[in-house]
Amino acid sequence: IAINDQHLVIGQPSRNKVYFYSLANDTWTLVQEVTGPNARAFGNALDLEGDRVVVGDPESAYLDEDNLPRYGSASVFGSVNGTWLHQATLEVFMPSFKLDGSLDSSQNAGFGNSVDLDSDFIVVGAPGFCVYPGQWLQPINQVGAVFVFDLQGEIHAPIQIVPDPTAEFARYGSGVAIADDRIV
Repeated sequence: IAINDQHLVIGQPSRNKVYFYSLANDTWTLVQEVTGPNARAFGNALDLEGDRVVVGDPESAYLDEDNLPRYGSASVFGSVNGTWLHQATLEVFMPSFKLDGSLDSSQNAGFGNSVDLDSDFIVVGAPGFCVYPGQWLQPINQVGAVFVFDLQGEIHAPIQIVPDPTAEFARYGSGVAIADDRIV
């Protein structure tokens, strides 16, 4: 759930839906219902600032245009004349490799498990992110990571933060917050 003085947004990840409400005359009215694309847990995490919403879906899974696996996403919506429009889908390619060096498409880092929005910056948590120190080395499991997106430009390339790449099962990114120039 995310709320401000004009909007209320409620996620229902079990149905891959997000509900947008507006406040008028002290009454919340449903104005729109959105179903997530490639969704499995759309609405798992939400944040709202002004007329912009970010929605996390840590379980979405699909192949991109290069036939590479993508797991998890965060969708950005903006309100234009009372209608919530999809503006961007944030995602990252987090390759996982098997011990033989081949791509392991079964890994899900949980990208979109947590989200937060501050002005033009969005942070997205991926608590299942694994660190792979080398092709034939065992992965360091579920270290977790936080990704920071700057929405000011057209290319939404993230900055990746992994506080301690040796901290197995630390699950950084299980929860995220951004305010001004601080991220926790």
